[in-house]
Amino acid sequence: MLHQYFEKPRVLRGIESATVESYLDSFAQELDGVGFAREHIRNQLRAAAHLCVWAGKQRVNVEGLSEDLISRFRLHLPQCQCPGPKSGRSSLVVGWAQRFVEHLRRIGVLPAVIVSSKEARPVLLQEFLTWMRQHRGVGEASLRRYEYHLVDLLDCLGDDPIRFTAQKLRGFVQQQSRNYSSTGGTKKLFTAVRMFLRYLTIEGKCPAELNYALPALAGWSQQGVPRCLPAADVETLIAACDPTDKRVGMRDRAILLLLARLGLRAGDIASLRLPDISWPLATIRVSGKGQREALLPLPQDVGDAILTYLEFGRPHVESDHIFLRCCAPFRPFAHGGPVSLIVRRTFLRSGIKSPSLGSHILRHSVASEMLRQGTPLYGIATVLRHRSIETTTIYAKVDLKLLREVAQPWPEVLR
Repeated sequence: MLHQYFEKPRVLRGIESATVESYLDSFAQELDGVGFAREHIRNQLRAAAHLCVWAGKQRVNVEGLSEDLISRFRLHLPQCQCPGPKSGRSSLVVGWAQRFVEHLRRIGVLPAVIVSSKEARPVLLQEFLTWMRQHRGVGEASLRRYEYHLVDLLDCLGDDPIRFTAQKLRGFVQQQSRNYSSTGGTKKLFTAVRMFLRYLTIEGKCPAELNYALPALAGWSQQGVPRCLPAADVETLIAACDPTDKRVGMRDRAILLLLARLGLRAGDIASLRLPDISWPLATIRVSGKGQREALLPLPQDVGDAILTYLEFGRPHVESDHIFLRCCAPFRPFAHGGPVSLIVRRTFLRSGIKSPSLGSHILRHSVASEMLRQGTPLYGIATVLRHRSIETTTIYAKVDLKLLREVAQPWPEVLR
């Protein structure tokens, strides 16, 4: 495959090993597989070949490439006298050479990067995250939030849970809660510590009574009205995506329709795969929180938008994820963050005044519109995949117009 990119392969001048050529060929296949354009592939192959030629002069073979050698290669570039083309001497060359080294790690030619002891997770924390992943089905985004708080906990109290006390735990959360200006951040801190204590209790690694060491955080449920958009604004938001833009518009429109019609979470969309859609049955399978799967009907306009994106807008790469990045390398979204960013950019482009620019407001809007159309709460709970109907009862307050009609006048005292 390497020779497909160079009719006169001057890029190989100085390379005498057939093994190195095979590594470059493998690198070319990977770059083509993730959607890089031909000229970008040529540039990266030149940089990789340049690194190999220079490393050979340093009496280092490909199997001996390292981060230290990449640093020395960076210093070599300004005074390079290596054979072959000299175009593109810049910081980009180092990045392309680094990508070649990462490819060699992926195919097993080079050893994986070993995390230093300072960056390594404590063993106790690793065991907790594994337990949560296997036994509770917790997603990676939630695990990262737990890890963020628990690293500080173990740094403060040590990694021996036998020495934990209720006083130390309360002191830790009291100190850490000062870093948060909202109740939401403090609640996430309490949740992470409580789940960790619950795990320690189940595994018998700490006294059982520590599970009750933290008091309940003061808070009142359903104290506000959910933030949502009028139906007209939702349609305006969808219309802000250009359906003729194959690179971005088709993808963004399909994503917004999934959010606005089915109330999916951003993480749900990031994890959607091609086998999740049954075109004959017009259904879509969604794996939400706790890895719970649900089968939802696929509305006509949503299905049409997804099909248009798949046929005309989606890059042709070896991935079964439905939605991909619009710039090479064409890879799936790692989490729901990019989906929320797409919604935010569409809000700013449309000019809609919204109480929130995130993707979750569309989920609230779906529930609010269903309630206005007379859908019972259990029907809304089914679509939104709520475990408990109590989670859905917050939407009972959103039809303010109807509430005004049934509200009774405040009794007055006659004097």
